[in-house]
Amino acid sequence: MNSGDASRIQELSGFLTESRFRKFRDVLSQRTRFVSVVLEDLYDPHNGSACLRSCEACGIQEVHIVEERNAFMTVEGVTMGSARWLDLRRHYSPDAEGNAMLSDEHSGASIGQCYAGLRDRGYTIVAMTPHPAADKAVAFDRLPLSGPVAVVFGSERDGLSETAMNEADLHTRLPIHGFVESYNISVACALTVFHLAGRIRNELLPEQWQLSGEDHDSVLLSWLRRSIRNVELVERSLSSEPRVEP
Repeated sequence: MNSGDASRIQELSGFLTESRFRKFRDVLSQRTRFVSVVLEDLYDPHNGSACLRSCEACGIQEVHIVEERNAFMTVEGVTMGSARWLDLRRHYSPDAEGNAMLSDEHSGASIGQCYAGLRDRGYTIVAMTPHPAADKAVAFDRLPLSGPVAVVFGSERDGLSETAMNEADLHTRLPIHGFVESYNISVACALTVFHLAGRIRNELLPEQWQLSGEDHDSVLLSWLRRSIRNVELVERSLSSEPRVEP
């Protein structure tokens, strides 16, 4: 445990009610990075917002947002504030001002960057698609959980890019029992994360999927900072106070 984070958590927790801080602890005990979500080039803010809300509700802490052709936007009335509790990792080619440089052409650079970072951390990358390639296909309910998994969802109109499909480790599709080919993206995301969140809790030991000690404290500290009004002034004041040695 980082002693600096632990000390600051103790100080800032005093600005919350006991019940609120207890809620933070309870929710954090259910948070995981064992399952992460990647959203590639979603263009409807309502769908993106609903995906974030489902991830938060299921305890998924980390969501990767790939922006090559479309800027990712949210609708507060749909997210219901869920984005503030998540770690959103954005992947894009920056322009001169550091904003996402969008193009009608898909270069594959941003999704490649996202995949490389996930692989460096040991993730198996699973493309969610109605058309799995035969050499990569695996049944949805048999996705391997021997290590962390990142599930990738594509845009509403075009689905996943060729790069996202080709460079994924596995392909899978949600079961369909009707005439339609696929679910709406936000529904597909909700069904997927709900299923996988249940599996890791039922099939793995808590220490395999829960946040590690330092990660746990880092997330808790970020939540505290997002919950306290004028937190910069509060922390400045706390830092300037003389410490009393025990």
